[in-house]
Amino acid sequence: MSSKTSIKWFWHFILLFAMIATGFGCGSGGGGGNSNKPDASAPRFTGLEGATSDNNGNVVLTAPEATDDQSSAAEMSYLIYVATSPEGVQRTGETPYVFTGADVCTGGQCAFTLTDLTKDGTTTYYFGSHARDASGKLDEDAHPTEGTLQATPLVVAVLPPPGNNGGGGVIASSSLNIDPALHAVHPALAVVGEQRYVIWEECTPALPGANGWENDHPCDHATPSKIHIRQGANWDLLTDQALGGRSDLTQNPSSHGHNPTLAYDGATLYAAWKERGTPSNLFVRKFDQAGWSDTGFPDTESDDRPALTRHPLLGNVLGMAYERSSPTPPGQKHLLFRQMNGGWQSNIGPLNQNAGFSAEAPIFSKKGDQLYITWKENTTAAPGTPNVFVKRWNNGSSTWEAVGSGPLNLNPAMEARYPSIDVSGNVPYVAWHECSDAGCGREHIFVKHWDGSQWIQDKDTGACGADPNCGSLNVNSRFAKTPSLAVHNDKVYVAWSERDFVTNKFAVRIKRLDGNTWVPLTLPQELFVNNAHAPILYANGSLHIAWVEENEAGVLQLIVAKLG
Repeated sequence: MSSKTSIKWFWHFILLFAMIATGFGCGSGGGGGNSNKPDASAPRFTGLEGATSDNNGNVVLTAPEATDDQSSAAEMSYLIYVATSPEGVQRTGETPYVFTGADVCTGGQCAFTLTDLTKDGTTTYYFGSHARDASGKLDEDAHPTEGTLQATPLVVAVLPPPGNNGGGGVIASSSLNIDPALHAVHPALAVVGEQRYVIWEECTPALPGANGWENDHPCDHATPSKIHIRQGANWDLLTDQALGGRSDLTQNPSSHGHNPTLAYDGATLYAAWKERGTPSNLFVRKFDQAGWSDTGFPDTESDDRPALTRHPLLGNVLGMAYERSSPTPPGQKHLLFRQMNGGWQSNIGPLNQNAGFSAEAPIFSKKGDQLYITWKENTTAAPGTPNVFVKRWNNGSSTWEAVGSGPLNLNPAMEARYPSIDVSGNVPYVAWHECSDAGCGREHIFVKHWDGSQWIQDKDTGACGADPNCGSLNVNSRFAKTPSLAVHNDKVYVAWSERDFVTNKFAVRIKRLDGNTWVPLTLPQELFVNNAHAPILYANGSLHIAWVEENEAGVLQLIVAKLG
């Protein structure tokens, strides 16, 4: 071999050695692009800066994103230390919560949600943190604001998981629809002790924008719909033998049954609903455990949304409120009240605060020594602005008297709908949903009670756009509607449907009023998988809730659950 060849191979060897030593040709790693370079630098992190407790009792911690010379932002980890005293946060020898930057950080900011801390409204927590890079190095920076951070999770009542009919827990039914391809809408409950009934309408699905279409009532009004009732522990179908074995109670099979309701006194069940068609009638039927009979309700010109009551103040009399359009233009709706004692007595009313404007959607209280009714009523000519009003029955004079001189609305210039009422002790509580802007782009749930001289708002922590102190019950959305209020074991419960801002789906929310504090109730996650609407609470010896929820095909199914 010549000397030139030897020199050539010598330099090839030197070049190959240099390539191996520097990692030439190997893939780079980490945020710095060189996985073989020793990581001598710790990440930079200024620590936690904020700590709050949300409406679900979770603690949310915030911090600026950490940086590192080799690890990317997504590769960073965050270690969160928790103690019940400031000196308890040592950041060594403790088992931290660990979060990955890719999951909790965006736009230079990170948020860490702790869901399993004690939610009793009294336990206060203190926090510490570390940032950790991909090689395992922890930051060594001062965390100047962590020493003052603390949070006390709000009280949250966690309902037990589903059980069976022999044990406690949330006992939820499967779909109660007769035909799962038809929407179940407008559920109503009647419960006395362990005997329970649910009534609803089953309708043909309509496309959004059709006449009468709503999220909780997406029905085709031009096609027949049926009224069904189930009863008892196993939700057995309750039929009318006089209808030839049909599963529904609709008197005219070609009509559109609408807005059913129930009243039950422990012995006799009453059901009422509207049938749209020819003729168009409001039916009130009676079930005495032997069979169904017609009560002969006489008003063939009545409108929608009947309400029934078997309140003890009326003795053995069935009370009924319903809508009836005035025969003279502009045809405003009047609320009328009738009693049935052997036969139907003469109308009392109209109950309207102003008979010149339309009133709709009456509903009665169930508990207490007094009987109350609430409804929505326009305060201007059509289309009008609905406000919420309340009246109390005067048994001595057989008249309805106003409770308060005006509406319950926080702002009478804004729409208020879906009032619901019950009595705790002898104090009436009313829930409703109200728009907080002219286009109803914000819908919030509010509650007030009557203190004997005025309506007092039972505020929660919800904010309404420009008004951060409006005190709505909303959890995390500006879209909440269809509240239902019931009193169980001397506690006020409110359920409603709210569009969740994370999932963008409607879910049912429930809160309970403990003193002056609204306590969220956490239901098992498997109850509300798809859009859920129109919750109805009913308390009489036990607390039940009915709602309608979309199945995988987007068709509303009726579900009933016992809560306690």
